Amino acid sequence: MAKEEDMDIIENGTDGAEGGHQQNGHHVEDASEETHASFALRRFEDEPFVADLIRNVPVIAQDDVKSEASTYRLKDLLDRYQEQPQLLDAYLGGWIATLIQYVKDFADDTMPEKKKASDLSLTVLRLLTNLRGYKFILKFLPHNVSDVEQSLTLIENSLANGTKDWEQLYMLLLWLSIAMQIPFDLKKLTDPADQGTERSIEQRVLRVCERFVVVPEKTSDAAAYLLSRFVTRPDGLPLYGSLVVDFLLSTIQNADENDAIGKPHIVTGCLRAIASIFKSGTRNQLEKLAEECLPRLIKLDLLSSPFSLARMYYMKALQRLGLTFLPTKLPSWRYKRGFQSLAANIASGKVHIGNGDTSSQFSIITSQNPYQNGTTNGVDQGDEQEVDIPESIEEVIELLLRGLTDVDGFVRWSAAKGVGRISERLSRGFAEDIQNSVLDLFSYERSENAWHGGCLALAELSRRGALLPSRFSDVVPVVLRSLLYEELKGTFAVGNQVRDAACYVCWAFARAYEPKVLRNFVPDIAKHLVLVALFDSSVNCRRAASAAFQEHVGRQGTFPHGLDIIPILDFEALGRRTNTYLKLAPKVAQFEEYTEVILDFLVEHRFAHWNASMRDLSAQCLFLLTPIAPNYVIQKVVPEVLSRLGSHHLFTRHGAIIALGCLCEGLHKCGQFDEKLASTVESQLIHMQPAEVFRGLGHELLREAVLNLIARVSNAQLPFHGKSTLLDHMLDLIEANLGTENVKIQEIAVLTLQSFLRTFGTSGSAGETDSAVTIEQKSYKDLLKSSKSPSEVTRRSCVLSLSCFPVSFLKENLLGVVQAVVEACPKATHSDSRWVDCRRNCCRSLERIVQVIPGSSLSLDLSSVIFDFLCDCLGDYTEDKRGNVGRLVRLAALDTTKSITLLIAKTHPEVLTVNRMDTVVKRLVQLFGEGIPDIRARAGQTLLQLTTSKAIPEFNMKSEIGQSFQKFSPTDVPVSGGPAFSAAWLSGGNTYPVAMDLLSIPGLQFPLLFGLLSSLGCLTESTVRDSSAAFRKYYRDVIGRNRDDVIALAKSLKDVMTAAMKEERLVLSALIALKHIFAGGTFCGDLDTSEPQLLIDLLDTVQHIRRSQSTGRVIALTELYTEALQFVEPVRGVALERLCVFLTHVYPRVRVVAATKLHEALIVSDELVEEDKIEVVTALLTETEWASSLEKSQEALKEMATILHIRVRPLQLKAKQSITPSTTK
Repeated sequence: MAKEEDMDIIENGTDGAEGGHQQNGHHVEDASEETHASFALRRFEDEPFVADLIRNVPVIAQDDVKSEASTYRLKDLLDRYQEQPQLLDAYLGGWIATLIQYVKDFADDTMPEKKKASDLSLTVLRLLTNLRGYKFILKFLPHNVSDVEQSLTLIENSLANGTKDWEQLYMLLLWLSIAMQIPFDLKKLTDPADQGTERSIEQRVLRVCERFVVVPEKTSDAAAYLLSRFVTRPDGLPLYGSLVVDFLLSTIQNADENDAIGKPHIVTGCLRAIASIFKSGTRNQLEKLAEECLPRLIKLDLLSSPFSLARMYYMKALQRLGLTFLPTKLPSWRYKRGFQSLAANIASGKVHIGNGDTSSQFSIITSQNPYQNGTTNGVDQGDEQEVDIPESIEEVIELLLRGLTDVDGFVRWSAAKGVGRISERLSRGFAEDIQNSVLDLFSYERSENAWHGGCLALAELSRRGALLPSRFSDVVPVVLRSLLYEELKGTFAVGNQVRDAACYVCWAFARAYEPKVLRNFVPDIAKHLVLVALFDSSVNCRRAASAAFQEHVGRQGTFPHGLDIIPILDFEALGRRTNTYLKLAPKVAQFEEYTEVILDFLVEHRFAHWNASMRDLSAQCLFLLTPIAPNYVIQKVVPEVLSRLGSHHLFTRHGAIIALGCLCEGLHKCGQFDEKLASTVESQLIHMQPAEVFRGLGHELLREAVLNLIARVSNAQLPFHGKSTLLDHMLDLIEANLGTENVKIQEIAVLTLQSFLRTFGTSGSAGETDSAVTIEQKSYKDLLKSSKSPSEVTRRSCVLSLSCFPVSFLKENLLGVVQAVVEACPKATHSDSRWVDCRRNCCRSLERIVQVIPGSSLSLDLSSVIFDFLCDCLGDYTEDKRGNVGRLVRLAALDTTKSITLLIAKTHPEVLTVNRMDTVVKRLVQLFGEGIPDIRARAGQTLLQLTTSKAIPEFNMKSEIGQSFQKFSPTDVPVSGGPAFSAAWLSGGNTYPVAMDLLSIPGLQFPLLFGLLSSLGCLTESTVRDSSAAFRKYYRDVIGRNRDDVIALAKSLKDVMTAAMKEERLVLSALIALKHIFAGGTFCGDLDTSEPQLLIDLLDTVQHIRRSQSTGRVIALTELYTEALQFVEPVRGVALERLCVFLTHVYPRVRVVAATKLHEALIVSDELVEEDKIEVVTALLTETEWASSLEKSQEALKEMATILHIRVRPLQLKAKQSITPSTTK
């Protein structure tokens, strides 16, 4: 990073013609305008390092490690200046001279040490060239007469020595290419004895070019450039021009069709060389050579080649050859817009700065401009010079037009440039024929590639003045269609590149033509660019349209409210589609010129879009725009939306339903809603029958749309209160979606029910015999019935819906609601324990109820029921095919426990008995030790709140827990609640030290160790690393100092392992956790000498796993026994015997792992086996093929048991023991 003092802060406000005020010659920013800061380097601050590196190249090159490190560091430093490479210009001359001198001094040296200095110099040169570009670097390379021979010799020596470093050869070829431009006959540089032989300079250069022009490396580019410089020399073209071209074309023709790897590079390299030759020479030089080359090149017809780069260079070569036949002087019919330099325009008095109209900051006075065309189209056609156009040019143009439809964008781009270059050299009539061919590409029968190529061609024609204003009536409509081009293909749409290219055409219009020429087309162009900038699906197109709009405002000065809109269509602001629809569009729509256009565009192109998110955003945008033009919405937009409600097209119908709801709410917001529209909405809702709407393909989209409509209608408070039949029907539509299996639709249905009941809940229901029954009572009755449904899908939505009733209704029926929620949720121990989503929704529902109901409304019994229910959910560890889904219930329960406990403590503290608090605290402590960061963070936050809140009654260990949290509260870990707290405790480095300190509290040791098993045995490396480090530190600094504490920890660990072995989900994690505990040196040198039986009992708790058919568990047990070998006898002997048993396991993989682990233990420890027996045991372990046959493994184990004096019984497994999913973990 650059130092702060070496950077300029540039305010990206408006400048020049784009805004601001002028006061006393200084630019004054508008105080209300938002500015964005960016940083630009003022100088090349790494110059000392680079200069020192170049100065010490001969020394650095002698150390290969230092040389490589310096090269990589130089590359990283130079990469920082990719955006500002000009900062190096002041230093390049001296650096390049020094590096080339090293090459001259050391390249021919026979000593390898000196040769390394030359190689490093060329590598540094290549890095500088990569940053600044070879054309700029060529200006600094020496080009004396002696350099030709020296550079050529260095290249030949590199080839002779088999050098494969392309960087060095690339720079040598560039050096030779600049030296090749000396104004002397090359024959004079050749020894007289070698003239006319293969040792002549010319022949040697040709051999080098032929060697490198077809290689698949960067050197091919340099070889093509060198070849072009050599052939176009006055003494080279007559002798070698035809020869070189024939060689290149013959190489292309003779390329092996079956060589799919080499042929692309051969064809590409030859075409690149041809294009470079005809680009470097003049027309007079190359015309005859072009007559020989062009027919053969056209005959190749490489546009059908499968190689993209070959087609691109084919386009380049064709256009360069075609330009050779055309006059170099540009015809007078071309459109010209004054001087290219703004300074020249101002000096000549042709630019007038205006202070009047804010939408036009400057204009060009064209009446006195000598470069302005005399007529609309330029000079009269009779003044054109007749130019003879060869027939081959027509073939070139035909191929270039074909190239505009190529499948690859860079091929189309190259073809477009060719069309522009050739068109500006032709007569006006011929050029217009080409333009007509380009316009023919804009047909909906053509592919998007043709549209894209056509836009690129129009942009190139405009930039070069070959597109006259008289054609704007034909061209501008095509460009406007291209700005909105989008074609659906299957499940995706194409057209992004077409719209982006169309924006480029508009940008080119702004730079190429004068304001008066585009005046009649400005309104349409401005509106379309705004639409693309706001609503295009591609961020690149949005930003391209913004750039084109800004260019027009700055150069044309005639866009309506251009200066006001430019800050809105900011580059960063256009990055997010949601932002453009919901924030920027309402701002732009404030200007009346764009309001109706935006509304029409949303209706015609967006609310029936193929992308569901675009339809939803367009509907929300309509809601925001309705208050701006309510009359236009009522007169134009609403009828159009209503006409599409009955469409059979899914996307159209879905978008129309969503849009109708947003329009209703928007009109209600501005007070413009009328009875006629209300009756129309009522009839539409009545005709939406669940059996018809919610079935068939795409029914989920329609479900969301109908729910959205009902929610919007409810928010708009339409006058439906007395229409009980309609309200019952709307309720039926909502309840029909509550029973769907789609979770997202259920969530939307719950939110819709909440809005519906809030507005129409107190209205009467027509479906009840008792007329006094309201809608909310009817819904409540239906939900109570559904809460007892045997289907989890029904229950999980039902429990959420029960919390959505208005507060007044919840107060009256609180007991029934809470009981229904709790009873609808089966406990995790029941047969239907897989109902995880239902239990999670119960927790969420209870949290909602508590948030809206005052604490005084909760009775003592209700508080007890809720608290006990949450305690049970904190221990939910359900697993299914999705994995550990019980964590969803635990997360929801943690969020609810925190708020409900504080509420109960204020209203009914007697509920929080010692036993209840002891249970919930132990559950929270267990969760605080687990490996899931979210659960760990929320459990820690809840624990801290319970122990620090004065409202919570005293309970066991409250002060000790609080002290542990206060002890570990650094500045980066706030001790108060809130988002910052949760984010800080997501890090295991902050959490586990607190958890380890809680281990010192006797009553919490078991639950915390039980939770830590999942952390120590986790598959996440960072979690294992943090938890293991915290456990080792705790044992070393706290427990290890007291023998009684060590024994207590071992006993607790034994109890925990015994309990964990009964939990299928924890078996593997417990084995891995115990392995990590042993690996950290826990109990080693302490408990194994004083209480060995305690460690043996700890190993006995996992002994039954040896018969498991889960390979993962058995291997984990094997690794555990390996770590236990570090203890002294008798623990070591027990572990060794049990480890050797696995050498004859039925699974070959287990035998191999056991042998490997035992061999590693023998290498690390010399106490396992007697010194005179180590070689024999090691030979048995390494030479026996443990994976081959069980009989050989058994024989090897018997021999090893005899040597080690151990008693090992072969492990016997059941022949056809079934492997259940739970036993394979």
